[in-house]
Order: sequence, then C-alpha cells, then structure tokens
Amino acid sequence: MILLPHGGYPLIAATLSTMAWMTTVSHDGCDFARLTGPATKTLTFPNDYPFVELGFSSYRVPVFYEEYNEWLIRYSDACHPYDMIGQTETGQGDEWSFDFFWRCGSATHQIGIALGGAACLFLWVAATCVAITRLHWRLLGFQLALAAFFHLCSFLWFFNGLCYTEDTECFWFYGSNSSLAAFSLYIISFVSIFLKYPEPMVVKIVRGKVEAEFQTYEYTESILPPSEFDEASGIHSSSGFSGNSFNNRQRSQRDLVL
Repeated sequence: MILLPHGGYPLIAATLSTMAWMTTVSHDGCDFARLTGPATKTLTFPNDYPFVELGFSSYRVPVFYEEYNEWLIRYSDACHPYDMIGQTETGQGDEWSFDFFWRCGSATHQIGIALGGAACLFLWVAATCVAITRLHWRLLGFQLALAAFFHLCSFLWFFNGLCYTEDTECFWFYGSNSSLAAFSLYIISFVSIFLKYPEPMVVKIVRGKVEAEFQTYEYTESILPPSEFDEASGIHSSSGFSGNSFNNRQRSQRDLVL
C-alpha cells in the first residue's frame, strides 16, 4: 500500500506532534516573558517603561496611548535586538552579556524545536507512505520525549540575573505558555506511540491470507477419511473404501510382480 501503510493510527501522533511544533514556532521571538521593575532600565535607558517583553534574542517595548491613558504593546513594531543596548545610567557604553541560564534556556529551546520538527517529518512519512519497524516507531517516540524535555529545560531562562534583579519580576508570556503547551502535546504524542505499534497493513493482509489458508487446510483434513499407506506400492488409500482399496492394492502388487 502507498497511502497509510500503518492505517490511521499514526495520524494521531503525527497530528499532535505537528501541533506542538507549530506552537513553538508561532511566537515572534520577543514574547517569551514580560519583565517589570527596575531592570527594564537596563534594556531601555535612558527611556523608562513600566514593562518590557523579552525573548531569547530580542525584546519589545510598549507605547503609551493617550486616548487610553495606558501603556500597550504595538505588535506591528519590530523587535529590538539586544546588541542595541549600549548605555547605562552613567552614560558609558556597556556591552550586553547573557548569563548561563539565559544561554541555556535559549539553546534548549532551539534544540527542542529541531528535534520536534524532525520527529514530525518522520512521523508524517511513516503515517502516509513508508512502513517502519517497531524499533523505529519507538525511536520516534523517544525523539518526541527528548523534544518535550528540552522545551521544559527552556524554562531555566527564568533564573537569569535580569529577572532576579531586586524588585524586578519576570512573568510567563506567550512564548513560555506556548512552550508549556508544546511540552504537553509532545508527551501525549509520546504516550500514544508507546501504547500501540500499528502493524503495516501489508503484514496484516499476508497474515490473514496465511491464517485463512491454514484454516481451510485444517478443515479439509478434518472432513476427509483417514488414509492408509501401502509401502510396496506407495499409494494412499482411504479406509472408508476398504473394498476398492484392497482390490486396487492387490492389482498394484500384481503389476509390480509382473
């Protein structure tokens, strides 16, 4: 079979993992968390904003709307890369540096995206056109579990020094919520893979034909009368026709003697 070689079951894992991967790539890169407090000045000096939205490699600042008398994010604006940060309160240039937790969270997030995307691709190939073995099916499940693990590790980002500045708080935002949703979907997909291995349809068809032929053979053997074997003539005979069998055997023996 070319389409759905394992039936429809693999579509469950493929769909769930694809939803998880699309969730992780749906954010724009500067909405993983929302920062409030004095640490916002580190990013926006000399301007002062009540909050800033942060990503792994860029950030976004709000805009004050006088008609609403409120600071709001204008999502049509582009994100600002961190390398634009170049001044502190002293007015001197200061190079922005990321600590271990910041780099670890960013790296694990990217690894999770790569693993999840590769697993989705192979799952769709296995679900639609190529039959795979039980071992490969299980390996895809482990790959999804690894993707979920790395997305969970991306939350180490919240232990960075910027978020632990005094009177500063970092809140979950769209990016972190999407990572949590992706983690949940990957786990469900992983469980669906390990609950069942859908055998290829070709194997089921061949097994069904073999079992049908074997049952036919057993049925035929059960309704036929038992047979006798003549060592001299090498002829099978049925015991239910003992008279004919005896005459045929005598005739065969006579032919052999002559």
